[in-house]
This record gives sequence, structure tokens and C-alpha cells, in this order.
Amino acid sequence: MVKITVLLALLLVATDASAQYQNRTYYGPSGGVTGRSTTSSSGQTTFYGPSGGVTGRAAPSSNGTTTFYGPSGGVTGRVTTSPSYRR
Repeated sequence: MVKITVLLALLLVATDASAQYQNRTYYGPSGGVTGRSTTSSSGQTTFYGPSGGVTGRAAPSSNGTTTFYGPSGGVTGRVTTSPSYRR
């Protein structure tokens, strides 16, 4: 019984962890990897270059504004979504 409980607990932890992040890989016209991104359950996205280094971040806020940050953490821009397009 203990083994089944432990296995179920591990399965739930693994399922929960995988549901929290969405990973994407970007490919160029020749098929090579040009970058990757990871989006958390809160919507924050980290972008990585082909060598794996952080190239930027995007952080949405509750008012519909997404703030973009460069690799050093400085703000590089903002985008505001019209209220009619918000989910």
C-alpha cells in the first residue's frame, strides 16, 4: 500500500510540474534551432538563444500590459492589449 501511495504522489508531482510550464523550440528556414522559450503558468515567458543564454523575458500584468525585458533585466518595451481582446 505504501508503494502505491508513493507512486501516486510522484505521478501527481510530475503531472503538476509539467502542467506549470510550456516549452517551445523555434527553428530557422534550414531546420536549425534558433531559440527556445519557457512560459510559466502565470504567463511569464523567458526566451533563450540557440546557445542557451537568456535573450529576454516577457511578463504580462492583470491590466493587459505585457512588459518586455532584455537579457540584462532592463525594460525594452511594453504592449497593451485593448480591453475587448483580453481573455
